[in-house]
Amino acid sequence: MSTNPSSDSRKRFLLIRTDRIGDTILTLPAVTALRKHYPDSFIVFLAQPYTVPLIEQYAGIDLLLSYEPQGRHKGWKGLLKLSRELQELNFDTALLFYPRLELALCPRQSKNSSPDRYRLPLVFFPPD
Repeated sequence: MSTNPSSDSRKRFLLIRTDRIGDTILTLPAVTALRKHYPDSFIVFLAQPYTVPLIEQYAGIDLLLSYEPQGRHKGWKGLLKLSRELQELNFDTALLFYPRLELALCPRQSKNSSPDRYRLPLVFFPPD
């Protein structure tokens, strides 16, 4: 991984799963699928702090981010902070596996304003 991950030109994916640990486990094969189809991509996983130790054991994730809704990401100010954190990583695609409006807005808000990166594809995977 480069020292400044936002400066490289690889395809950049953000996977968001911020609910239960079992659902997070069921989402991890998406990392394998992305890595198979985009072997040189940069894959980031945003998850709850209590799932981080588990996700750290899974191969193929370049960067693991912790979503802390009761801590530093609490309320609208916290979500704006999260948006700024995501903006620095310049994602091409965000995959939101547990649709929550506030988390759906973060990747959208985080896109920089250059014309070729104006739209961030946001893919929703609704719960059963």
